[in-house]
Amino acid sequence: MNFHKITVSEIPKLAELFTAFDNDALIAQRREEIESGEADIFLFERDGRPVAEITAYYYDTDGDYDFAESGKRAYFSALRVLPEFQGCGLAQSLTTQVLAELRKSGYTEATIGVEDDNDIAKHIYGKLGFTTFVKRCSETFQVDTFDFNLYLKADI
Repeated sequence: MNFHKITVSEIPKLAELFTAFDNDALIAQRREEIESGEADIFLFERDGRPVAEITAYYYDTDGDYDFAESGKRAYFSALRVLPEFQGCGLAQSLTTQVLAELRKSGYTEATIGVEDDNDIAKHIYGKLGFTTFVKRCSETFQVDTFDFNLYLKADI
């Protein structure tokens, strides 16, 4: 499995992971986020095929710092694993590797949003130390609204 932070030119190859969304709009949004320095996307590839990804945001656009604060706290969003690779520990491994990368860059905290019905994600993130409840959130992306709890992991 190859782990790396993707470049802007690699964003279109994530389309297979973005099946539930308007891919063109999502790809354009991710391109803008990477180019502006707002976020990075980390990826596991197998034989050149993206099989898992997670986006790390570095600052809160609304300025309340619950999600992210540049240089201190990153916000993990959009963890996706292809169905045929689920259950193999990739989500935990990918999150662990991104935490290590953030630690090297001076980050000390990370947050992640977990939807109520995602028991697998709750289990994984709890094992990784995302246990401090921050707040209840609601976010609209494209046409869907997601309600979730935001959890903090300190001392990454």
